[in-house]
Amino acid sequence: MDLSSDLLLPQHYDLRLVALSCVIAVFASFASLNLAGRIRSSQGTARLIWLCAAAVALGGGIWSMHFVAMLAFSLPVAISYDFLWTSASMVLAILAVGAGYALIAFGSLKPARLLLAGLVTGTGVAIMHYSGMAAMLMRATTDYDPGLYAGSIGIAVTAAAVALWLSFRLEGMLMKLGASVVMGAAIAGMHFTGMAAASFTLCLTADPMIADGGFDTKLLAVTIAGATFMILTLGLASALFDQRLMRQANADAEKLMRSERRFRALVGASSDIIAVLDEAGRFVYDNRSTKQILGYGKGKLTGRLFTELVVSEDDVAARTLIGRVCDNREAMVIGEIRCRSQGGEIVDLEFHGSNRLEDPDVGGLVINLRDITERNRVAAELRAAKARAESAN
Repeated sequence: MDLSSDLLLPQHYDLRLVALSCVIAVFASFASLNLAGRIRSSQGTARLIWLCAAAVALGGGIWSMHFVAMLAFSLPVAISYDFLWTSASMVLAILAVGAGYALIAFGSLKPARLLLAGLVTGTGVAIMHYSGMAAMLMRATTDYDPGLYAGSIGIAVTAAAVALWLSFRLEGMLMKLGASVVMGAAIAGMHFTGMAAASFTLCLTADPMIADGGFDTKLLAVTIAGATFMILTLGLASALFDQRLMRQANADAEKLMRSERRFRALVGASSDIIAVLDEAGRFVYDNRSTKQILGYGKGKLTGRLFTELVVSEDDVAARTLIGRVCDNREAMVIGEIRCRSQGGEIVDLEFHGSNRLEDPDVGGLVINLRDITERNRVAAELRAAKARAESAN
């Protein structure tokens, strides 16, 4: 009986490469969080492009992290990697993350959908990990502890669900950095739990040259470096894009605020009453001149019908004017009415109204009321004087 054929091989790790793999996991998470933030805010082709970029960043990052950690791992036998299995594991990681993002990006963040997306993504990541393990070419067989094996898959599914939830919820750079550390730790936890589940037994019956027919570790290192550089580029590009968008948004917001302040200043300085009515004719907004002309302070007219201010003799005329404004979406409606001030005085007003119900920035009937009481008084006096002169003649 040959005892050497059943020899359990000791495992060793290069802690520097282990630390590097964790850094890659964190950075891939950060890049993916930045890219995923653009998915829901985009439409059409742009949304699909951002989704693919986020999938490549996180899926490729998980793959890079896995194989950097595999390079950190060593056994007392030569190890190389099958090219097809290694390539397939990277494609699986990207597709799994992309499927998870698609489920959330084109749907909702309801718990059931989030769990489904986490299950799809986490299972895909676990398959990627164990496909990468199956790619190992060496004079040893691999066995797995069922408990730790199941635990690694559970960590992968949980980490995926959390990652997807964070991707579409977080705002702000500091929160994304913190979330990236959490996600990176979960990804690393899944990998090293899976490695802890594995035990390697020397197989003397295997071809001694088996490790010479696979993916050379130096070439693998170059491939990983290329994938990591791509993730780095995506992460930096997305961060710079976010900063540019933020600067543009801040500039637009400041411009909008200046425009609004200018508008309010102009409206507030007007000697006419400027008001907005809803479709039923109720006050939604009125400026400060309402106090000067009719005696009503700020907010006193909000919710009241415009026709409540009109003297009873002009009620029909006022309703007719409001009806014409509602029906006429093009031209200005002009007329004259008399309103009663808060103090009981009758004020003659020139009415100008326009329909802005379909304007999203207004959404109402805009009316301008000019006090023409004095003008009408002078006109009446002139008419009376003229009548007296004609009578004297």
